[in-house]
Amino acid sequence: MRKLIVALAVVVMCGGNAFAGPFGTNMGDTVDKYQNITVSGKNKDNFISQSVPKPHSDFENYLFTFSPQHGLVKISGITKSIHNDAYGINVKSLFKKLYDQINSKYGIGKKNDFIMTGSVWKEDKYWKMGLYKEERILTAFWNPKDNKDNIESIMLKTIALSSDSSLILLSYEYTNFDKYIEEQKKNEQDSL
Repeated sequence: MRKLIVALAVVVMCGGNAFAGPFGTNMGDTVDKYQNITVSGKNKDNFISQSVPKPHSDFENYLFTFSPQHGLVKISGITKSIHNDAYGINVKSLFKKLYDQINSKYGIGKKNDFIMTGSVWKEDKYWKMGLYKEERILTAFWNPKDNKDNIESIMLKTIALSSDSSLILLSYEYTNFDKYIEEQKKNEQDSL
């Protein structure tokens, strides 16, 4: 009985988020759980916010995808833009930091770091230009085996905004994301 009381006290003290997943979110959460969240783009299922229950200092915006039937299916964090970094030193450093942090929680991810065959942007001073021209790839993927936090897959990706500016996107798809995709396909088909 004492263990049950202690467990309930932990849940109450943590605001109900004792078992929260990435950025303090949980699979199936509803939009009304989050504050300062607005629709993002044309898809009314996508939302953006600058705050989450458990923010990470390297991210300035968070993207949410909510299914009308299944609640929160995907959460992504977007880093601050990294400027004046043609060699990619700062973005690669931040990528490594995030990669190591995710590895420590979900196991070793599959990292892809290469430049396309035939690219003219091979020199180090053109690292970011290669990324911008989509001829260079720096990504990592995880498929947690133990289904920790109800996570189906994780993606960490560098994105170039210009030849010397970039950011990093970190996305978590919950195990209900496939149901959301099926919903979307059915809704599209039904519209014909």
